[in-house]
Amino acid sequence: MGRLAYVPLSIKLGAILLAAVTVTFGFVYLWVVPGLESRLVDAKIRELDEASRGLAFQLDTVVVRPGPDRRIVRDDQRRRDFLRQASDRNNARVVIFQRLSERFITVFDDSSEISSDGIGSDRIAAQAAATGRRVEGRVERGGQEFAEVALPLTISDDLVLLLSARLDDVLVGVAPVRRNILLAGAMGLGVAWFAGSMAALRLVRRVRWLEEAAGRIAEGDLTVPVQDAGRDEIGQLAGAFERMRVRLANVERARRAFIATASHELKTPLFALGGFIELMRHEDLDEATRQEFTEQMDDQVGRLTRLASDLLDLSQLDAGQLDVASAPIDLGQCAADLVEQFAPAAESGGYHLTLGSVIGAPLGFGDAPRVLRIGSALVENVFRHTPPGTTAEVTVGRSGPWAELRVTDDGPGIGEEDLPRLFERFYRGGSPAAFGSGLGLAIARELAERMDGALEAHSRPGRTVFTLRLPAAVFSREKPRDLQPQT
Repeated sequence: MGRLAYVPLSIKLGAILLAAVTVTFGFVYLWVVPGLESRLVDAKIRELDEASRGLAFQLDTVVVRPGPDRRIVRDDQRRRDFLRQASDRNNARVVIFQRLSERFITVFDDSSEISSDGIGSDRIAAQAAATGRRVEGRVERGGQEFAEVALPLTISDDLVLLLSARLDDVLVGVAPVRRNILLAGAMGLGVAWFAGSMAALRLVRRVRWLEEAAGRIAEGDLTVPVQDAGRDEIGQLAGAFERMRVRLANVERARRAFIATASHELKTPLFALGGFIELMRHEDLDEATRQEFTEQMDDQVGRLTRLASDLLDLSQLDAGQLDVASAPIDLGQCAADLVEQFAPAAESGGYHLTLGSVIGAPLGFGDAPRVLRIGSALVENVFRHTPPGTTAEVTVGRSGPWAELRVTDDGPGIGEEDLPRLFERFYRGGSPAAFGSGLGLAIARELAERMDGALEAHSRPGRTVFTLRLPAAVFSREKPRDLQPQT
């Protein structure tokens, strides 16, 4: 079996097709030829049977002598002439047997003058004499085949009539059929081999093209499209390869953009820190300037810390190593914590951050720290992309099977060209006032999806709404103290 692995696929497919056609023609040959031969022999036997029934009635006048004693006539020329005429008329040998005992018979009269061919021990006639019933069948005698019908005569219990016809003229009609089937089979095998080989070669070419495409993809060449005009399984496989190539190309572009953006995001605060350190080392600074530089350096360190944290979270999300719990959480308390946490930053930046009504706030299933992380990203997004004086409100609510936490602001809104890309990694929009790494919203959406929820954004001038949806939790009727997700 190991050697077959090295046989080309085209040869394997051609051989399989050839074997299938060979088996098919073999079944056709074995079914048609014997069936045709059997039907022709049966027709001959039926012909002899009809003739034997008529002869049995006619033999009463030529076998039995007329008179009150009705004795069997043994040397009657009239009887022999009758048998010869019946033989010529039916193209069959007509023999009358006389039973000597239960096991032995002998020829009483014969239309043929040949008696040395073994007709005296004919099996069909012996069975008819032994059973007293009509018997028919096919026998071989003297290297030839015969169709025979034997039946006891009513004129005497000891006499049996046998009609025996040679099957040469019958079987000779089967020979051309057998020859034509074999010839057609040979031609069919040749056509099948050629057609199978051509189809297999075309199939192999397509498979090799896919193999070459897979090799290019494995080597990192993602520029050549994987195309196949067929709509069969190989065409579908080629389509899957093409989708994989496009996805890998997008991943590769994203990876390069990620590296370039991350490098830039790291380089900017590092360059700023280096500049401040250099100035503080070589310049004679007053205490106020030194304090200002220190605060700016602290801002850059915070920026680096946030970027490092975002990159770490992003890598854990991509690797599937970030654990997200699923437990009932009070979204009203989360909203209150967010407003309390960002109240100082909002006041210092000139923003108005308010908390909507949390009376009857819904319970949602999720991870409370992750929900706070998402809410923090949404509030920070308001501070980064809206001018001072903007009012932001954190509210909670229920919408069907979802528990919602919403952050709404009355800023200038998000542009139509920015809204579809808002949750892409490192995307910071087209606003010149935008700053940050561009990872906060991307991480927030992936965290929401990990909690079987969703994060959506809707915006128009004067109103922008970010909505975090989580599966709502309800009290189970069977277990009043247990909470279950609303479905």
